[in-house]
Amino acid sequence: MSDLERTIGEARESLPEPDALATERARRAVLAARAGRGRGRLVAGALAFAAALGAAFALGLVLAPGGATRTAANGPGFLPAAGWETFQTGLTQEPMAPTATAATVPLGHDVLDETFPWQTVATLRPGQVLLEAVFGYTGDLQDLDTQFPPRSLPLSLHDARAIGTLEGQPLGTTALRLEARVNGWNLDLLVFTRGRITSSARAAAQQELDRLVVPHGPPGPLERRPALRQSRGACRPSALRASVRLQGATGSLLGSIVVRNVGAERCNLRGRPTVELRDANGVRLPSREQPVPPLWKQLGSPEPQEWPTVTLAPRAEAQVVVQLRNWCVVPVKPVFFHAYLPGVGAPISAPARVTLRCDEPHAPVSLSVGPVEPRTS
Repeated sequence: MSDLERTIGEARESLPEPDALATERARRAVLAARAGRGRGRLVAGALAFAAALGAAFALGLVLAPGGATRTAANGPGFLPAAGWETFQTGLTQEPMAPTATAATVPLGHDVLDETFPWQTVATLRPGQVLLEAVFGYTGDLQDLDTQFPPRSLPLSLHDARAIGTLEGQPLGTTALRLEARVNGWNLDLLVFTRGRITSSARAAAQQELDRLVVPHGPPGPLERRPALRQSRGACRPSALRASVRLQGATGSLLGSIVVRNVGAERCNLRGRPTVELRDANGVRLPSREQPVPPLWKQLGSPEPQEWPTVTLAPRAEAQVVVQLRNWCVVPVKPVFFHAYLPGVGAPISAPARVTLRCDEPHAPVSLSVGPVEPRTS
């Protein structure tokens, strides 16, 4: 047995179980949506009804397929209309991003489970269309903001461009992409069709895009990441390389994000990172993050010198203990761990391959994250 395996085995019992209350809330929300399907789909029969629903967004009412409702706080999304099904997450907790879906086909469980809707896209036939919008807060990453040109509502598909096939995209489907900065949000919109988009499908998609509601963003970022400003003495992003090392541990994956100083100078790391899980296309995967103590504390070891600051000499390594449970997202490979380290001016990314059982199909991944600490061999 290696030292890493022994350490993982000793720490396994110290990490917390998933938040039962949050898991139950997620389960009930999806069950409510499914139950509503049996009572018939809610369809807006007139534009007056759709206009009335506009006020519902301000009050936090969001429609799911089948007439089920979910609450949100000024969440962005599409208003329902005849021939369309809509679903939106509303405002989300870190590290999830708000999303909204509208389609002229029944929305599948992938949408209700808040994963990327490849299964629903696969059901598209010629002339049918699906709109998927992902929202991020403007100002979170200044370099990223430049990719989203300022636009005003209603958005126009004339500004969309054809893109190549995305990883996981069903065969025979095509996509248009429209990026915009609107009301304090960075909006990444994808429009999927079967084959080339027809003139009637384009017109229908534009009509639904006209019904997109994007409230003004809140005064602070939705995803409360550490400030992405370079702190004095902190390691520069260009001096860091990360890798993910995971091993199975009783229905979960336990291990660490290892950060190595590849620069020529000593530098410092400090604090607990926020970790996002993204697929190869940059789409964020649903996960719920919770803090855990550093590994040295879990094992009852002495406090490292200079803690909580970790000083990295050239070629030295630090680690962040992580544990994943309940992997029920679309099986994408590889998965990229984006670590937002306090004091470091940009996220540090590392790929990993994840194979894990799904215990709660309608709950997000449970991700436990510790603070930065020295790595012991």
